[in-house]
Amino acid sequence: LVAFCISAYSVSDGAAVKFTSPTGYIVLEMFLTFLLITPLIFWRYSWPTIVAEWRTNWLRISLVGLLSNVTYLIVLVAYTLAPVSYAGAIREVSVVFAALAGWLWLNERFGSLRAIGASVIFAGILVIAVAG
Repeated sequence: LVAFCISAYSVSDGAAVKFTSPTGYIVLEMFLTFLLITPLIFWRYSWPTIVAEWRTNWLRISLVGLLSNVTYLIVLVAYTLAPVSYAGAIREVSVVFAALAGWLWLNERFGSLRAIGASVIFAGILVIAVAG
């Protein structure tokens, strides 16, 4: 199911940047996300809670928002330069980084299944990079 979802958003992102610029696509997508998510946030949290969260974590919230969009822009630009199947597969190296970060900084176990999964992903990326 996760692989299907990743494939679906990779294909839709790749198709979108064939018709518009990556920057325009991000602006449109973030605007639509804002329109859809904002009512849910206000339904779930009170205005004082939202204001308190912003006052406490405005820098973190801003940095995460900025950096997330910059990395997404890089992915979209990659989709304009290379086949989506290659760029999308290489994009998933983030799974390996997340597994390593969880192990190094969050004291999660890096058991054999996680090691095998990370190795398979890394091997796939290596094959794409070497063999095309």
